[in-house]
Amino acid sequence: YFCMVQDGVKLHEQPFTADDGTVVNPTDKNYKSTVYFNFLNRVMKEANAIRPNTYLHIFAYTYTEETPAIAVDKHLIVTLAPICTNDKYAYCDGKNHDNDAIKENIIRWSKKTDNLELYMYWSSFRGETYSRPILEVVKENLLWFESLGIKRIIVEGRVDCSLAEKLTQRQEQGLRFYDMNEAYLWAMHKLMWNPRQDTDELVKRFCKIVYKESALEMQSYFKLLEKGWKEKYGLVWYNTGGDVYYLQFLIKAGLAERVIKTLQTALNKAKTPSVQRKIQTIYQTVTSQLKKYENFEKEEAEVYYTDAGEEKLLSEREMDYVNNPQSVWHTAKPLTVLRNYETLEYYPKEAKFSCRMLHDDKNIYIGYTVFDDEITGQKKTADGKTRYYREDGKEVISYGETYIGGNSFNQDTYYGYISGLMGEREDQWYENKGSPVRQEIPKGARTVTMVKLDDDPKKRYCFQVQVIPYTALGAAADSCTPYGSFVYYTNRFGRGGWMGYGLWCKPNFSPYTLRKNKGGAK
Repeated sequence: YFCMVQDGVKLHEQPFTADDGTVVNPTDKNYKSTVYFNFLNRVMKEANAIRPNTYLHIFAYTYTEETPAIAVDKHLIVTLAPICTNDKYAYCDGKNHDNDAIKENIIRWSKKTDNLELYMYWSSFRGETYSRPILEVVKENLLWFESLGIKRIIVEGRVDCSLAEKLTQRQEQGLRFYDMNEAYLWAMHKLMWNPRQDTDELVKRFCKIVYKESALEMQSYFKLLEKGWKEKYGLVWYNTGGDVYYLQFLIKAGLAERVIKTLQTALNKAKTPSVQRKIQTIYQTVTSQLKKYENFEKEEAEVYYTDAGEEKLLSEREMDYVNNPQSVWHTAKPLTVLRNYETLEYYPKEAKFSCRMLHDDKNIYIGYTVFDDEITGQKKTADGKTRYYREDGKEVISYGETYIGGNSFNQDTYYGYISGLMGEREDQWYENKGSPVRQEIPKGARTVTMVKLDDDPKKRYCFQVQVIPYTALGAAADSCTPYGSFVYYTNRFGRGGWMGYGLWCKPNFSPYTLRKNKGGAK
């Protein structure tokens, strides 16, 4: 959040004049960053007046990743942490444009200060389920950083743990993370000393030392991973899941069967217990993950037309479609395949989750329903907001995350709408042109939430409707071809994605077919 109200004036909506006279406007990308670093410059001026040569180590993160319009104090050590990087591609790759904005920021920051440090997420991912072939990306990035004169790198990663600590599930995952990625982590560290080394030779060397008699087969395994990684598109963030790593890079790449056979052969050749254990961990993990993703249940999103009008659709009588069989929302086809996007287990049955969609000549309406027999009461706060509570006194927190674009034939831009029962947290709208940037809620977009507190606990449910105008999607009603995905969260049942897909994962978005006829519920 970035706001400041003084004497009723919203300063964050006003032009800002920095101490050196530079003026930035709220619409400028580096507006927030300039305000922030202007403040830090003042801090360092005062600090060094008291104690000379005082340094402050500060992050350039999220809204401060943008290079400010002003100079930064020489006593500021700036750690640029671009969390929205697509790690599948090097910044200077040239073949993909997901990282263009971050690339430009790195270049500008390298000219802005000599005290620049880069915080990379190369070892921060779901490595307990996948071996990530990122070496070429790391090598290209390191050489590029060197050419810019950047000498400081921090790599976020997982902490290893000893065999004696195999006591909890978390520690087990820590061990599995290293078993799955030892070759790449080892080679990555070698590149830190000398980024000009041949990555293939590093992996071969590791396999010969560690996998011994199974070295050739394990080299083939890593080569297959690299093949799928290079040939198939997928947005690779620090939190990317198997919907990309397994579904895109192995199954859709046609490599799954070869990977399994290669690991089986490697396991059969292994003679020493240590080698057998290492390969067995990889084999069991890969086979179980492939099984999950090969048996994905699909759902078609059919969005039926209504001429009921926005006000009627959002009236309490219509939104209480469970108790009103005549409600227009009864005509909407329910989508029910929600899976935990980390474990891929189905969303708990007692939640009775569904997503219903309708459309008219102005808007697309997306409604999320979740039954929750533990919701028992409500009360209003001083500002007029309604809060909901469970029997144990805990506040109910839930929200829906809609990821949607208006043109499935041109997916350069899509949007994220996050809303729900979130206490003090407000609704959020994001625009994504390679990485998500928070924007003001578009005109005409809004959410309406109804919580039904019935005497019968089994009939208690929350129904939240997001109203998304075609204009917010940059599309016209008669030519809109929407596509997307969604995620739902409640602090009782956890977080799940439609068919299990992860967040902002464009390759796995599905089309929303706009039907002109009325009614599609089964």
